[in-house]
Amino acid sequence: MFKKIRPFLLSAAILVFVSSAFMLINHFYNVYRNNKSYDEIKEVYNIEDSFRFQDSNTQLTQEEIEAELNKMREERFKVLQELNDEVVAWIYIPGTKINYPVVRADNNDYYLNHNAEKKSNKAGAIFMDYHNKVDKKNGINDKNIVIYGHNMKDGSMFSGLRNYKDKEFYTNNKYIYMDTEAGRKRFEIFSVFVTKTDFNYIKTDFKESKEYAEFLKSVENKSLYKTEAVPSPEDQIITLSTCTYEYDDARLVVAGKLIK
Repeated sequence: MFKKIRPFLLSAAILVFVSSAFMLINHFYNVYRNNKSYDEIKEVYNIEDSFRFQDSNTQLTQEEIEAELNKMREERFKVLQELNDEVVAWIYIPGTKINYPVVRADNNDYYLNHNAEKKSNKAGAIFMDYHNKVDKKNGINDKNIVIYGHNMKDGSMFSGLRNYKDKEFYTNNKYIYMDTEAGRKRFEIFSVFVTKTDFNYIKTDFKESKEYAEFLKSVENKSLYKTEAVPSPEDQIITLSTCTYEYDDARLVVAGKLIK
């Protein structure tokens, strides 16, 4: 009896092995393909060129530097939007691998499993909450700019936010840069926290200053550690959100205030 069953068990084991191997290869191929795609996009925009330009042109006035940077941004955003007309910004955090285009759809689901070129991929894209209002000329003026990204095991996308659980890392990497067609904004991180989604940290619009002040205080109070930055109701903030695994449905959030 066993001799008759054994070939079937062996065949089943081989089938499971081949299936598992195929799934594993397919996963790593998708990761490779996604990272390659983003590397090519980074070559198009290359925000670090802007920083090098600013640092190496001390003979120019700040006004002349800003004019050249604006021209550079305009040209590069035009190319990015030929790849995807839903590109609305670029986010860069020195000290991490976070250096990506930011896209925005008419919902918060599409870019969970599509990359910045609208190709299906489990790593998704770095994307802005669809409630945020984007104006090409004036930028994004909502009080809270909310941006999402997956926490990928290979270190890509928003996995770099994990570093901010360590206060020493925060001390050496306090700033978030965001470019839009309207210009560059620099944010100083003021809160890092883990939360359930029942805390409405993704609220983008506020009816009155008091409501916003209370919101800022609640975000500040949730921080894993005290920071030097203190937001006020006059400040715009940026909120970066990714999954984390302390408990079910947990989110890691890094929030920064605009430095004018």
